[in-house]
Order: sequence, then C-alpha cells, then structure tokens
Amino acid sequence: MSKRLCKFDRREIRHTLGEIHHLVSAPQFVCLSCARSANQRFHLCKPVALPTPTHQPITVEQPRPLLNVAMPLWDKKVLKQFKKQLKDKKARKQIKKLIRQHKKLRKESGKVQKKLEKIAG
Repeated sequence: MSKRLCKFDRREIRHTLGEIHHLVSAPQFVCLSCARSANQRFHLCKPVALPTPTHQPITVEQPRPLLNVAMPLWDKKVLKQFKKQLKDKKARKQIKKLIRQHKKLRKESGKVQKKLEKIAG
C-alpha cells in the first residue's frame, strides 16, 4: 500500500481497514498538516518523527484533609468583617447597575419628550 493516509476516501477506508490498522498500530511519525499518525514515514504527507515516550511511574496523590490543623482559626469578628466586605461589594455592583438603568431611562424619556414637542408644536 503506497498511498498516503490523507488521500483515502470513505469507501477505501472501509475496504482496507485491516491494512490501515497495521499502519497505525505503533505510530512513530505524525503528519504536520492533517495530524494523522503512522509507523512509516512515506504513508504521511508531511511526516515528523514522534519523540520517544519516557515512561514515568504514575503516582496517586493522597487526598488532602478537609481541615488543616496548621490553618489559623479566624475570630468571629474577622469573619463578620469579611462577610460585610462581600456584601458591600455586591451592593456597590447593584448600585452601579441601577445608575446605568436610570441613565438609560432618562435618555429614552428625553427622546420621547422631544417627539411629543414635535407632535404638539
């Protein structure tokens, strides 16, 4: 099989699936233009050698404890201040939103007033 993998159409793939499986079973090259892989260079349009994999042992991390003993416990006062800051941040955001809506409504009401003056005038 001297045809490149990129040039196969659907029907050819179905008929030559066994040969294709043999070509891609242990890939050593990858194509830069279509990202297909093969074990021989001439089956790809722009082949580049794959780096040899370095097998590193897989380590499984131990789950972290939910409560860390070294973590300082916060006072109720500190927690209240933190919660207040969060509320203040949300309040400021809501106020900014209301100001934008108010400006938009004033602008629209000005346009409506002008139209009314033209009609009445």
